[in-house]
Amino acid sequence: MDLRINVTDENGDSLLHTTIYQDGSDAAGVEKIKAFVHANFKVDDQSTTTVQSAFEEATELYGGGMRAERSRLPIVMGRRISMQELADAFDGVKHPTYWKYPINARVRIKNEEGRRIIEEAIIWYTGSVPTFADQDDGTTMVLASGYYIAIGA
Repeated sequence: MDLRINVTDENGDSLLHTTIYQDGSDAAGVEKIKAFVHANFKVDDQSTTTVQSAFEEATELYGGGMRAERSRLPIVMGRRISMQELADAFDGVKHPTYWKYPINARVRIKNEEGRRIIEEAIIWYTGSVPTFADQDDGTTMVLASGYYIAIGA
């Protein structure tokens, strides 16, 4: 998911066209939007706060790749987990070639919290719900359909 901004004037002429990619590869787009808003809009103090809040949320979600507002992160066993915990857990199970492919990983999971964090990470990144199968050697098979199948691509 990318954030695309198109601003036109009353005649339909383009004033700004930029994209911020969720992987963070176009962070300059964030600065372009910020400069445009500050140069072209005059708002009172309350509106400035509202605009700034919306801008900060958009840049958190799109400006650095897969970052999210803390209140949107999942809660596991009574504790809100961090984005870093989600990223680390997903890195341990994602497909080695491309993260959007189906997941078929064998991992060692320390405890129930670790299992739940892996589950939330897979849901967070791919939208697919994993299944877990404990193996005789103490490892766990983690299977999930992956991003492409979850979105119907």
